[in-house]
Amino acid sequence: MGVSLLQTFLRNNPSNFTTYRLHSTTIVVDGPNIANNLYEEASILNQFNGEYLQYEALVERYLLNMRKCEVEPIFVFDGLHEVRIFSKSDAMLNVLLYGINTYYLLF
Repeated sequence: MGVSLLQTFLRNNPSNFTTYRLHSTTIVVDGPNIANNLYEEASILNQFNGEYLQYEALVERYLLNMRKCEVEPIFVFDGLHEVRIFSKSDAMLNVLLYGINTYYLLF
């Protein structure tokens, strides 16, 4: 889950930032975001939902360019669901299990 409107802010206010060419460092990268951006910028013709070889070559070139600059990426892929959703479902499950156990104790 990214920062809302961050990319729009960066694009609309380039004078507030300085370009820095990274080298010999480690960076943390939002995995789903970079995967999506690479795919969109590649303009891969998607006829049958599976131009994975072209996409693989693109990702390999991207990583090779990072390696040439001695930049070590750490890709972070967070979960598909927010934590609070799981806590709600866990609480509901506990209530249901408690109800079932109580039912069996009564009969």
